[in-house]
Amino acid sequence: MTQLMNSLFSFFLLFLVYGCTTVETAPPPQQINVDTFKEQLKDLKKKTQLLEEEMNVLKNELSLVKKDFTEEINNDVLTDSERLAYQESFELIRRGDYEAAQIAFSNYIKSYQGSSFIDDAKFWLAESFYSQGNYIKALEIFENIQRQHPKSEKIMESILKSGFCYYELGNFEKSLTIFKQIITDYPNSSVSRLAAEKLNTIR
Repeated sequence: MTQLMNSLFSFFLLFLVYGCTTVETAPPPQQINVDTFKEQLKDLKKKTQLLEEEMNVLKNELSLVKKDFTEEINNDVLTDSERLAYQESFELIRRGDYEAAQIAFSNYIKSYQGSSFIDDAKFWLAESFYSQGNYIKALEIFENIQRQHPKSEKIMESILKSGFCYYELGNFEKSLTIFKQIITDYPNSSVSRLAAEKLNTIR
């Protein structure tokens, strides 16, 4: 009995020594500043919206590039060599071979200056430079179309792409003016919608 009491007493002492030892606890989680979190979330949403707008602009640009030119070109009276030269040039830009397209369309413009497709050839030549990031050269040709071919079917797109060029070159004031002009002059058009989307990224 005495031995049992001693054992219980020893166990009690061990419990007091080890059982009551303070256990280290994990540090409290870092306090999150709610206002800072809200600002970060707001900034993230804004950036996401801008990216979505940029994607919409790119998608609409691609829809312009993918226009079925075969039907368009067959509506005009062209010589076989002229039609073939234009088709081959367009096929190069459609495939993304911009350097070859630049050579082909430049040759087309020199060889068929009286062509009813001369403005189209200039437009795609400018597009090839734009796609390569040569915004200065692209802008030069887009503005040439506006001066020399004011009644061209590509006039709206040329004005729009001029605005895009100024935007990429960092001249936001000029691009802002052009986008506002497009919205005023061509309401309810695809270029007006594109201009409005790009305009929202400047404001």
